[in-house]
Amino acid sequence: MSSAKGRALLVTDTVIGYKAFENSGITEITLADTVKEIDFAFGGCDKLTTVNYNGTVSGWASIYMHGTGNHILAYAGGLNIGGQRVKNIVVNNIDEFGLGFAGTDITSVKIGSGVKKVSGSAFNGCKELVSAEIADGVEIGLNGSLFRFCEKLESVKLPSDMKIIPQSMFESCYALQQINLPKGLTHIDNMAFRDSGLTSIVIPASVVRIGAFAFEYCYDLKSLRSISFEDTAENWQIRPHVNTFGFFAGRPRCYG
Repeated sequence: MSSAKGRALLVTDTVIGYKAFENSGITEITLADTVKEIDFAFGGCDKLTTVNYNGTVSGWASIYMHGTGNHILAYAGGLNIGGQRVKNIVVNNIDEFGLGFAGTDITSVKIGSGVKKVSGSAFNGCKELVSAEIADGVEIGLNGSLFRFCEKLESVKLPSDMKIIPQSMFESCYALQQINLPKGLTHIDNMAFRDSGLTSIVIPASVVRIGAFAFEYCYDLKSLRSISFEDTAENWQIRPHVNTFGFFAGRPRCYG
C-alpha cells in the first residue's frame, strides 16, 4: 500500500512493481522495511530527490532490485536512513548484497564474512567511493562490473580466496594506483583493469589466464616493465594469455 501527501509517498508494499511510478512527479519517497523487491519502477522520475528507508543498511542491501538502469536512487543519488545520508556501508550476515547502492554517493564499503555473496554490479558507478573491503569467503558475482566507474576508489582489499577478477571489475577506476591480488588467483578477465590508474601490479604465479584488454589504456603503467609476475619467464610464456596489454610494448619483469 502507498499513501501520498502532496508529492511525497510512503510505500509499505512488499513488492514495487514494473513501471509503478514511471514518469510520475514524486519528489520524495519513504519505503518501509517491508519492501523486499523493486522492479523497474522509477523510470523518468527525474524530480525524485529524496529517498528514505525505514530500516537498516543491511535491509536495504538485501532488497532484490531488477537492474540499475532506472532504480529508485538513480535521480536521488543516495539514500537516507534515520534522517541521515548513508555514506559508509558496513554490512554482515545477509545472503546477498544486491544493487541498492549502485550509482550512489557512498564513500566507503566494508563487507563482512557473514555476507554470502556480493552482486557483480553492486557498486558500479559509485563515483565518490574511496575505499572498499570484502572479507574472506565472500563470493563476488561474475555477471557485472563491481567497481566500474568508481573514479575515486583508492584502496581495495579483496577476499584472500578469490579466484577470478571478473570482467571490467576495476574499469575506469582512475584513482586506483595499486592493488594486492590474492595469491590463489587464477583468472583476470577481459578489461578487468581497463582505463584504471594503476602504476604497478604483481601478477600471482597461480594466474593461468589474463583476458583481452585487461590493462588497456592503463597509461600510468607506462610499459610492461611496470608489471611483475611471481613466476619464471619460461613458465609464463606457455600460458594461454591473449590480447593482454593492448598497446604496451616491452617485456614484463618475471621472478621466481
